[in-house]
Amino acid sequence: MKTNIHIFAFLLFCKISAAQTLESGDVFSKISTTISNLPAAGGNQYLPPSANERADWTAVLTDLFAGNYSGADTKAALLGYDLVQFSDIPTGETYYILEKTAAGTNYWGTYILNPNACRSELVLMAPHPKKDFNTGKEAIYCFQELDARFFMLAGTNRCNSSSFSSCSGTTTVCTGSSEAYRVSDPAHVTDAIWQATTEYVHDNVAGTYFVQLHGFTKQSTDPYVIMSNGTRQTPVPDKLAVLKSELETIDPVLTFKVAHLDLGWNRLIGFTNTNGRYINSSANACSTNAVNTDGRFLHLEQEKTRLRNDITGWNKMGAALGETFNSNACPSLALLPVELVSFAAAIVDRRVRLNWETSSEVDHAFFAVEKSTDGFRFFEIGTVAAVAGNQFGGSYEYWDEPSAGQVYYRLRQVALDGSFEYSKTISLDFQTPLATAIIYFKNKQLAVVLAGEDRGQVFIFDHLGQVLAKSKIGPGQNLVDVPPLLPGIYFYKINFRSGRSQSGKLWKG
Repeated sequence: MKTNIHIFAFLLFCKISAAQTLESGDVFSKISTTISNLPAAGGNQYLPPSANERADWTAVLTDLFAGNYSGADTKAALLGYDLVQFSDIPTGETYYILEKTAAGTNYWGTYILNPNACRSELVLMAPHPKKDFNTGKEAIYCFQELDARFFMLAGTNRCNSSSFSSCSGTTTVCTGSSEAYRVSDPAHVTDAIWQATTEYVHDNVAGTYFVQLHGFTKQSTDPYVIMSNGTRQTPVPDKLAVLKSELETIDPVLTFKVAHLDLGWNRLIGFTNTNGRYINSSANACSTNAVNTDGRFLHLEQEKTRLRNDITGWNKMGAALGETFNSNACPSLALLPVELVSFAAAIVDRRVRLNWETSSEVDHAFFAVEKSTDGFRFFEIGTVAAVAGNQFGGSYEYWDEPSAGQVYYRLRQVALDGSFEYSKTISLDFQTPLATAIIYFKNKQLAVVLAGEDRGQVFIFDHLGQVLAKSKIGPGQNLVDVPPLLPGIYFYKINFRSGRSQSGKLWKG
């Protein structure tokens, strides 16, 4: 018996004394990969935790927030979780990430603590990162850029489990028919690690505000954004009202409905959200809507195109949140200089036409057009200046010479202060073969025959490198006038418009 006790003690000591997992990189990239790998709908990988496991998880959080990282790591390992000390290169911050181990089977979510956060009051939540397109990426972007305190990401698709939650409320999101929420939906179940985490942070981290990002399909009568604090009451302070005002300033196109201000609005207002019910001190978070609120729960439903489609939208939400939550006078998040709404390439008259449109431009200097033949190594091929007065957007184009095969283009959008952002990368497959030239003397002229669709300019040199003749050439046969030449060896070079060149020797008989 003593031997077994000693073995157990030795194993426990090994875990406690073992080095904590250390990683470095970009936390946005790391979480984006996590989101891509989340179990899909219908897989039934999600299993609810037992009451004992929820209690053990609370013990993990107690150590985590107390800075006892080795203790939190040891306890997390017993639940199939790892505590990663993550050095975030873009920000220089050190985060502590609770994530499922590779061999773990508990898909309870990913949680990140920023112990030295400037916006120590801000918690970002993404309960539906798969169903609500890009809300997970939007949340981690805002967490990283705003130096927020805590981040929460669901562990599966909300429809992963076939079992139903016992909590009140119905949805059509999983099957198209009205039914109870699934137990894998962390916003509508109370016996979950997600709910236990929400409760712990609310109860033990003073002054925290929980911003929960959602997405919806906009109907013709819907606004772009639906906001709710989980009740019809107006709290003091009213952070939702502040956030709405900030978003309106950033993007005047946005329209809103706010549940506690637009009392007749009932669609997607989050009253059955169990996280919000608890934060709002509901008598029973599983079954009873909250009556009162202190405004610490912000439920945000977003149409896709203006706020959650890509980084331009995430940046707008981040900038607005940064101004809404700034009790510690943290740095503001600068708006991106350009909101790009389209970027495309097409072959027109054997040339490449790049065109793009913006919907807004703030302190924008110019676009640098970049090209690549492999999609990784880009080089600049030209610039297009920003048009003065394009605050509400404009149209641009750039023409390029074709290159055979697959080519890639992107825009570097440069602000007046020198900061920049890249657009998405687009590609074009130019199937027309590259021109090759057959060149020979024909009577008193030089014949240059181009097999292909390229164009260019041909140069004729003597042995001293002096240019004897030059001429523009195009597809088919070209006859180039040359001066009287003595018999002998001459040299030629063709510079094609696509950027290639061809050179060689000529014999004049």
